[in-house]
Amino acid sequence: MQTNIYVMKEKEIIQERIDALSQKNFKFDAWKTATLILLERIFGPDSRKISMIEKLDYEYNSWSLRDSKGSASSLDTCREQAKAILEAALLELDGLGLPVKQKAFAGGSKIIKEALEENLRVKDYKRLLEIIKCEETKETKQNSLASFFHEMSAEVPVEILSSVFLNPSFEIE
Repeated sequence: MQTNIYVMKEKEIIQERIDALSQKNFKFDAWKTATLILLERIFGPDSRKISMIEKLDYEYNSWSLRDSKGSASSLDTCREQAKAILEAALLELDGLGLPVKQKAFAGGSKIIKEALEENLRVKDYKRLLEIIKCEETKETKQNSLASFFHEMSAEVPVEILSSVFLNPSFEIE
């Protein structure tokens, strides 16, 4: 189990978001925006927790504010759901620690894929994928990739790398 200063800090931040749910002058939209920013930083942009918080919404009208049956208002329901999501996030951090940061790799893979699709002919792109996915040793794959790129005009590898480096989403950490 990963118990370090970072996990404790992330848990503290999430607990603050839970506590904010019960503040007297609670503003749902402001809470939601801040919480989404923090969850993305902790769990990454593709976290299911983010999409669940994004889907939370409440009816702010006179009928929902005065429910004659005495049941919970739409805002109270949103608060309960938000609290459950954030409590699950705390349990996840307790049991599993911080998520492995795959953002850079996943984003990088997308950037590289786009660069290849933009700069290779379809048949060359398919051939490249076959080389990458084949059940050969790393050395054999490296030799096949070297041959693949040597067979192309000199501009193609340069265009691919340029597309990667000039992509607005490209970051070096």
